[in-house]
Amino acid sequence: SPPVTPTHPLFFFWWIISSRVLYSLLWAVHLTIGCYFFLKICRLLRLKNTISLISGFCYVFSMPTILGTTYDNFTTIFVGWTMYPVIGYFVFRIFLESKKKLDYPVFLLPLLLAFTFYNSLPSASSHVLVVLAIGVVFGCMHDRNIYVIRNFIVVFILACILVSPNVFYIVRELSFFSEDVYGSHA
Repeated sequence: SPPVTPTHPLFFFWWIISSRVLYSLLWAVHLTIGCYFFLKICRLLRLKNTISLISGFCYVFSMPTILGTTYDNFTTIFVGWTMYPVIGYFVFRIFLESKKKLDYPVFLLPLLLAFTFYNSLPSASSHVLVVLAIGVVFGCMHDRNIYVIRNFIVVFILACILVSPNVFYIVRELSFFSEDVYGSHA
């Protein structure tokens, strides 16, 4: 049977590649992408090469990376963890390079957010995305560049549209449980 995250592009090959090779590819591809974009963030922030390499090394051998690959074996948490540098990179790009016209990071970031939302565990990635959203709000308040604010509004609207089917599914599933299970804020 297919894995828990059937929306990941690698799992289209589930029927022709063995699960061991497929999961190894998932870990290798995502860790490579995460490390690459972590190093790109360091370069975008103009850190020295030595500091960038040390930061990349710390990312690759951090506790979430080790737990996600060897100990917990939760692909959803690992996919979310390795997508954070990619999302962070494009957030920095929008902050640093916003112009009058909408560039490709404004349209790529919602796709990356939707990919992360569909392929990672929502409860594990939601708190990190909330912290990211708070950082974006404070960054927009600090810079007050109208193009940055417009770009993040476009990102927010597109991301909400892309993840709305999954949010609807989660809310619908929660409606089947009593309030004792998931709590009530009333």
